[in-house]
Amino acid sequence: MKSGFMWGMLGAVALLGVLTAVVPSPGATARPLFFNQGTETDWNKVEQQKQWTFAAKGKRVIRTTIEVGSIHVIAGGTDEIVIRTKRIVRAKDGTVSQHFLQKTEVAVEESGDQLTLRDFCPAELRHRTKDSPRVELQVDLTLPSGMALESTIGAGNTTLIGSVGKVSLQTKVGDVTLERQKGVSGAIAVGTGDITLGGEIGSLTAKTHTGEIRAKQLAAGSAKAVSLMTNTGSIWAALATLPTEQLQAHTGTGDITLEVPAALKPKVTLEQDRSHGLRGLIGETVFESVAQVGAAHLDYTG
Repeated sequence: MKSGFMWGMLGAVALLGVLTAVVPSPGATARPLFFNQGTETDWNKVEQQKQWTFAAKGKRVIRTTIEVGSIHVIAGGTDEIVIRTKRIVRAKDGTVSQHFLQKTEVAVEESGDQLTLRDFCPAELRHRTKDSPRVELQVDLTLPSGMALESTIGAGNTTLIGSVGKVSLQTKVGDVTLERQKGVSGAIAVGTGDITLGGEIGSLTAKTHTGEIRAKQLAAGSAKAVSLMTNTGSIWAALATLPTEQLQAHTGTGDITLEVPAALKPKVTLEQDRSHGLRGLIGETVFESVAQVGAAHLDYTG
């Protein structure tokens, strides 16, 4: 089994039980600045709920597009697809809330093996001022095991629980959380926000421009390759099993901590490439590199 580790510029790496490396970060990791949805409690609020139910037979993919809001998915234990939405509009004046509620729309389109949910908002709400109405859409999905999900959110959080299949998750601003997965694969792309992974995963790429990546007891033994990347932020991952070929962890500014069971006994080599003071220790063998600006790579064979 051949595997690889990679870490990026200005970072620190630790493989607990196998390799320990300590490198001071050049500065504190930037904390994501999340979009303020302006949910003032004293504003008038109106809501509208909808629900759609489909037989899962013959359906493979569900797509969602949301301007501002959230998506919460529970997968497994059902032979139906249930889509529930809650539209929330807040405004200083009650008549304004009702007005814009009527101008928004949520539609679900069925085409062959695909379902597509679309969120329509008036153009005037996309250029907001301090006093503009606040509009959001909360989406709850109940899906059968293994169904593919493609989601795009402008601002809001995504949570997936259970046996989701292949995913393509894109979020401009917001967190993405995957819990109790059983073989999820695909790609996660976040502009500003954190990514949290848990359970069994297949080949997966998780990338955030500004934010942290965390994984607890991640089982990646069925994956060929797993990639965890952040431009500004730290990565912490505890892995119960490793991908068959490569695990890549990269940060532009931040720390990387990878915890791997010592029983896996991987061989680790350090390629010195203008790295930022990386120092690794395996048994009595010490690997060092000078403190320069650049990137370092850790490759191992288990």
